[in-house]
Amino acid sequence: MKLFGILLLSLSVAVIAWAKPPKKSKNELDFLKHNWSLIPAGTVKIKNVETTVPDFYMLKTELSNLDYLNFLKDLKANGNEADYQKSLPDTTVWLQEKTLVKGYVNDYFRYPGFTFYPVVGLSHELALQYASWMEKAINKRITGSYKVAVRLPTEAEWVRAARGDKHEQLYPWEGKELRNKKGKLNANFNCTPKESTENIAYLEEIYGDSRKPNQFGIMNLAGNVAEMLDENGKTKGGSWISNNETLMVEHTETQPSPSANVGVRFVLTLVKK
Repeated sequence: MKLFGILLLSLSVAVIAWAKPPKKSKNELDFLKHNWSLIPAGTVKIKNVETTVPDFYMLKTELSNLDYLNFLKDLKANGNEADYQKSLPDTTVWLQEKTLVKGYVNDYFRYPGFTFYPVVGLSHELALQYASWMEKAINKRITGSYKVAVRLPTEAEWVRAARGDKHEQLYPWEGKELRNKKGKLNANFNCTPKESTENIAYLEEIYGDSRKPNQFGIMNLAGNVAEMLDENGKTKGGSWISNNETLMVEHTETQPSPSANVGVRFVLTLVKK
């Protein structure tokens, strides 16, 4: 599983494949099908208010350190040294976390052992900068009458990806239990003694072999790292230091500055050229 995940992740920007093609052209097939899930249009219910969300695609995994390192490498290769320096993650966010080893400040982002862990320490601005870079990279590979727009999800899109048509679903998985039938936790979060004797206090790889993808094939939508929304400072999903309440689909948190607990997952839409 890990090898499969590594192979797919390494292709996340370099190889473009359509998950569901526009009807107009067979040349635009297989659009990032290994990395993006199609979330079909439907109704979303948030705090008893219903809204309709059109089709969109969402990354199956959180953005990884490798993904972001590739972005920085491209900036440097094109001579944008100033932009490179300004785009570095804030690794001092780890100083705020007393539970982790001091080496995370220096090692988490660049040490090979953390290659496939979620990138953290990004500002909202840097997340949008990466989205713009990814969008350009994808559109260079597309021919025909369509192009893509890559951005952070709205709250309605995030909830749609978490629940689908099950408007009362508590978590991004079926049922009200924090564990699956095999006794494994459905998310990487900080359990209290009441919920578990396990003390999960560390991040996991984005492919998290022990966490089952949801109905759309999306992994770690709750737990591991909270995920930025398009509204600056707002996040959904809870993180590795969260309690179970923050994992609930209805729950929204505020995190206005870069954090070791907040990562990124993008959405993508098709637009006519």
